[in-house]
Amino acid sequence: MTSPETGPSPEQIEKSPNTNKALEAAVSAIYFDDSADYGTALWDVINALDPELAKKLDEGSDEDKDAVYDEVKKRVDPNYKPQEK
Repeated sequence: MTSPETGPSPEQIEKSPNTNKALEAAVSAIYFDDSADYGTALWDVINALDPELAKKLDEGSDEDKDAVYDEVKKRVDPNYKPQEK
């Protein structure tokens, strides 16, 4: 099961067609070596892997975006501590 703190498990990622969509977007941007497409590709990757996170980034305030950043950092490093603002 996915939780906001940990994100999807490795098994969920491996079985997810969204992972393949994310990989396709990233590999295509690199393969075609078109730096103008990198931003779009990154949005496609985020949206494929975690649509709710993409929505928060797209529609949120700067504070919301800071919270998304902290959430993702905690998924990678459970010991991550957000910086004081």
